Amino acid sequence: MKRRDESRKTVRKNFRYIECDAFAEYLHDMSLRGWHFCGWTGGLVFEKGEAEDICYCVEVFPGGSEMDTAPGPDALDYAEYCRAAGWELIDGQGCFCIFRRIDENAAPIVTEEERLENIFRAERNALFLELTSRSFLTFVFWGKLLGDQFEDWAFSDARLLLLLFSTAVTAYRLCKTAALYVLWNQYRRRAEAGVPVHYGRRNAARRAESVIGVLALGGAAGYACLSKEWIILPLLAAMLLLLTGIDYYIGRIRPKRKENWALQIGAGGILVLVMQVAAAAVFSIPGAVPGEETDIDAQASDARDLSLRPEDYREVYGEPVSSRLSSEKSVLGSRASVRISYGTEEEEDTDGIIYFVCRSECPWVIERFWNINTRGEYPEVHCEDAWDAREAWGVGRYAKKNYYVRYDDVVFIIYGEDLSEQKAVDAIREKLNLP
Repeated sequence: MKRRDESRKTVRKNFRYIECDAFAEYLHDMSLRGWHFCGWTGGLVFEKGEAEDICYCVEVFPGGSEMDTAPGPDALDYAEYCRAAGWELIDGQGCFCIFRRIDENAAPIVTEEERLENIFRAERNALFLELTSRSFLTFVFWGKLLGDQFEDWAFSDARLLLLLFSTAVTAYRLCKTAALYVLWNQYRRRAEAGVPVHYGRRNAARRAESVIGVLALGGAAGYACLSKEWIILPLLAAMLLLLTGIDYYIGRIRPKRKENWALQIGAGGILVLVMQVAAAAVFSIPGAVPGEETDIDAQASDARDLSLRPEDYREVYGEPVSSRLSSEKSVLGSRASVRISYGTEEEEDTDGIIYFVCRSECPWVIERFWNINTRGEYPEVHCEDAWDAREAWGVGRYAKKNYYVRYDDVVFIIYGEDLSEQKAVDAIREKLNLP
């Protein structure tokens, strides 16, 4: 068994550029306890030694990039200049450069104005990168809700929860970016007045991010328990492990800037693939085996919307041979769909029924569902009186038509039926409890 090296330890502790003074103070406190910073490798690496009062300086290198896992050629040239001024470069990552004072008379590396400009440029770029990635996902999710995937998103609490969380994170990033500019103006006025600026720990922002993370994980776990979608829990754990593993691997090998970009893009592709597999597993609609109906959870669906059969309003030729029933329900409403095929020993497909029911107390949901499903359709028959509905169409030139019926809070669509007789319409309305 390999013995643990107790003379070294790795600490996974993160600092933002605007916290560079707090970073230097943390390294100084560690040195007073006998732990001396020696570099980045999957975290902050410290070596055990005698307690010393070492003065560290954490600077933001203006030529650095978020994709730098180690000091590049420009940073090393910058380090030679700093060494002549009495500061020795220990290591760097991103735009950070960590220096140790080697001359008691060492002069400041940069002026207050230059330091302020370097810090806020790097912080702004980092926030912009975070904001664009979060905003992209948020815009994609909203595009799905407002686009042709409206039904899949509007009637799924899981997807709506994901949309809500993504929107909240984007809004938080926007507020954080705006707050950065307010803080920059305050610090700029201090620097111009000759007042030293201290870039300390931003505890309030970190607490807010911790709360957001806890709410996200708690919301996902709570939804999984309430909806009994237990597969969400291992998928969530796998996603977190994957993200942590990728971050740790990059931190260990410390690739150059170009290689890091390639790794980040490749990791993003893997994450997208994992998300697609997870979505297919979590959000897939269960089908039914031939001759059997899908069991519907009474808490997640409205059984009345799945109860209509063709024998309720007309004669049927054959017996049920296959069925597909599904129902989804969210805070915005419910959607149910039924597909049943009939057949005989001689023929497999002699009859059938296909219909959809959407119910919602939100007028815009009904409007959106109606517009999507009637897009490109032109009514051959108007039958509002027969259905006592706000709108009712019969689409098709023959006896059997597709019928689109809209009430204030319900949309009913049925395909390939002859509903010219009032008793058939009344039977359907009664069975489905239509207004």
